[in-house]
Amino acid sequence: IELGFDGPDWDYNGPRQEGGVGHLQFNITEGKNERQSAADAYLDHILDRPNLTLELKALVTKIIIEDATAVGVEYVQDGQAKQVRTEGEIILSGGTLNSPKLLMLSGIGPADHLRSHGIEVVANLPGVGQNLQDHLQLPVLYATKVAKPEPTLLTGSVLFTRTRSGMESAAPDLQLKFIPAIPGPLKPVLPDFGSPVCIFLPILVQPHSRGTVQLASANIEDAPIINPNYLQQDVDVTVLKEAIKLIREMAATKAFADMLAAEIAPGEAPLDAFIRSQATTIWHPVGTCQMGWGKNAVVDPSLKVHGIEGLRVADASVMPRITSGNTQTPCVMIGEKLSDMILAQHEVAEQVPELVAA
Repeated sequence: IELGFDGPDWDYNGPRQEGGVGHLQFNITEGKNERQSAADAYLDHILDRPNLTLELKALVTKIIIEDATAVGVEYVQDGQAKQVRTEGEIILSGGTLNSPKLLMLSGIGPADHLRSHGIEVVANLPGVGQNLQDHLQLPVLYATKVAKPEPTLLTGSVLFTRTRSGMESAAPDLQLKFIPAIPGPLKPVLPDFGSPVCIFLPILVQPHSRGTVQLASANIEDAPIINPNYLQQDVDVTVLKEAIKLIREMAATKAFADMLAAEIAPGEAPLDAFIRSQATTIWHPVGTCQMGWGKNAVVDPSLKVHGIEGLRVADASVMPRITSGNTQTPCVMIGEKLSDMILAQHEVAEQVPELVAA
């Protein structure tokens, strides 16, 4: 706030995302005090429906396509090869890494790449597995003067803003979190500093670099080859350098005078080298089956796979460009939108009660 940002209770999910500082917001299941998942919100309470069958510990190996129409799937369960067929539609929700993998194993993807693995080409879609994008986080560490942080700080604070990188953007390109302790997921990759540490966590939310997901082989058991291509575009490094400058300005404010001691990282390290060695994923990959009409588009605005009847994709892979924030809620919105389109297609929308996940 000393630096001119609004706050301290800024709602970054409100009418304007950027320009203010507020507490981190979470999806919490009421009564459980647990992080809510899409399964909690949508699946658990409808498992007894007669038109729903849930198969567990099943690995889909191939989408069955006949005469350019998806008619079923092959899968392995308990060591047995199985098959299920449908006269309706197949909706693929394998996620940004597995949806393109399964499409390619089924013959849908870049023709030359499929042929190199001995896979018959069903539909030549060069964009399958391309356009991979992800948010990058960069731990910036300070020693603290306070052994036990104020409990109200433990939820963390967050700020969305635009850097002075010179690139035009319709949305913030930087998310900045402050957490007065090292988050659990980062503890295994950071050393023991021997004293209390707090963390500023700048997150690159509008990356310009693009990566790929490709097949390692025609064997479903083999993980795909993932090349995130992080920081390939220099502007991504520039945004994170601006973030470090902003953090240092914040650390010098009166608000942090009684909390922060010395800067631990990057410290005196050259910023370019520090960024390229320490920036890491925050687990938001998107874009590998992007929606659109161009040569690299995989699905149309109805999420139908180009050139194949009866097959749609509904997950983060369909995003042409990554959102300026966490991707879980946008994924839920993709599912909600697709369900509306399917209901409208079958003219039953008015017969289905609206589901509101709390």
